[in-house]
Amino acid sequence: MNRGKFTIACDRCATLLGAVALAGLAGCVIQVRPGGIIAWAPTPAPVVVYPPPPPPVVETPPPDDGSLTQIPPAAPPTRITNVAFSGEPGNYRLTIDGTGLGHLPNDAPFTGVNPYFRIFEVAQIGAGEWGYPGDAKLLRYESWSDTQIQIGGLSAQPGDAVQIWASNAATGASATWGGNVPGGAGNPRIDSVNFSGSGANLHVTINGSGFGDAPATMPFTGDLDQFIFADQRTHSGAGAFEAGGHRWRRGQRDAVTVNFQSWSDNQIVIDGFAGAYGRGDANTIQSGDPVYIVVWRSSDASQAGPQTAWGGFVSTGPTDTTAGPSH
Repeated sequence: MNRGKFTIACDRCATLLGAVALAGLAGCVIQVRPGGIIAWAPTPAPVVVYPPPPPPVVETPPPDDGSLTQIPPAAPPTRITNVAFSGEPGNYRLTIDGTGLGHLPNDAPFTGVNPYFRIFEVAQIGAGEWGYPGDAKLLRYESWSDTQIQIGGLSAQPGDAVQIWASNAATGASATWGGNVPGGAGNPRIDSVNFSGSGANLHVTINGSGFGDAPATMPFTGDLDQFIFADQRTHSGAGAFEAGGHRWRRGQRDAVTVNFQSWSDNQIVIDGFAGAYGRGDANTIQSGDPVYIVVWRSSDASQAGPQTAWGGFVSTGPTDTTAGPSH
């Protein structure tokens, strides 16, 4: 037998070196010399030490200095970023993407009108408003979320100009969009709109193509059949207003007139407003207002002639447009 120390599993002792180990019991250290076992010592069983429980948490209220006040994230601005048409002439469905569109107090779907949305079908001027209280032309409101509105039932034709206004029911913020139903040909096009100045002296430059020659001798102050400017912001409970439109003798001409400085095939320049501008809060323009512009080709003989629309915001900075393709 070899000398040395061996560890064998037993209950509390080992009577013989060759004792059979009992699984799972504590081991013993056996010291062996020639001739037998001369010493042994039990090995203590391992001790499992669990971590102590954490001390109780004593919550101390923070000082009331406002330093820990949680500020909710700002609501996204109300914008219309894209409008897609599907369906067929006489029955179009529109998917309107954007931000900050809010939610309707009464959930969609429903067919009817609501005070937070309208469509102006330009070729139908005089009876071209859809989906707004008082309108005889109803829309099918299929869904409405903060980022998308889906409506159906718009009767329009390829190439018709369309202006859309949508408002957040909770915040009152609103946005406009202007463009054309796909499939038309020969329509004028608005590429950008730039603003400078303010109020009655707001200067507006409309850049694009296909406007034609000036429909009147420029400069000209008044209303034209081939033009409409409209402010869609409601100030102090007052309604929106139009300016510069004669409306093809379909309804009253606009009481707020436009100072047209120049008109060419690719640019229209407005140098302020006149007439009833400023008479009451309704007839005023403020920075950030959602507005739309409609232009007919100057040679048009009726409201059904080639036309286009643009929608965006009055801004003295870079043009903030929501206009889609106008052809």
